[in-house]
Amino acid sequence: MSIAQQRLELAADNLANLSTHGFRRRDAEVQRFSGALRLAARTVQDQGAIRPTGNRFDLALAGHGAFALQTAQGAVIHSRDGAFSRTEDGRLLDERGRALMGRCGVLHVGAQAVIDADGTVREGERVVDLLALPHGTTVRQGAIEVSGVEATHELLAILRAQRSFESGQRIVAADDEMHRKAIDDVAQVR
Repeated sequence: MSIAQQRLELAADNLANLSTHGFRRRDAEVQRFSGALRLAARTVQDQGAIRPTGNRFDLALAGHGAFALQTAQGAVIHSRDGAFSRTEDGRLLDERGRALMGRCGVLHVGAQAVIDADGTVREGERVVDLLALPHGTTVRQGAIEVSGVEATHELLAILRAQRSFESGQRIVAADDEMHRKAIDDVAQVR
């Protein structure tokens, strides 16, 4: 029942991120560990579809890796959500206010900046910076990677987890009934 509940929570989390740009769904695998069953979750690395947006500073990654972002506290985190907007001082911020970083630190660009497929950031002929990307990963400017979650798949996973949980409940109830009956029958033998 515990594994069924964890599977339900995982599928529900995936479904909740259906509209999160660049979200990679998580999948569950049941493993035997020290004689007990446990659930191991892993991130599925399937590429989400790339959708053109027309917004000059929306960026989509094709391949592995993530954008390096600096939080307001100065920490560096990684995200595949490439929905950025340009501030007056030229920084590219995501919806949470985290700044896109290049190899030289926080990226500052002009209104007409171009980001090449290899991550090179240009203003006219001048190279401004370079996004740190793994080998083989490309960037597409003016597009977003949509979530890798399929609603139908997650809804079916939720139904399977609920059925499994209900089956476990029935087994526990039947076991309780057998114990109660055994106790009652022993009391009558005296």
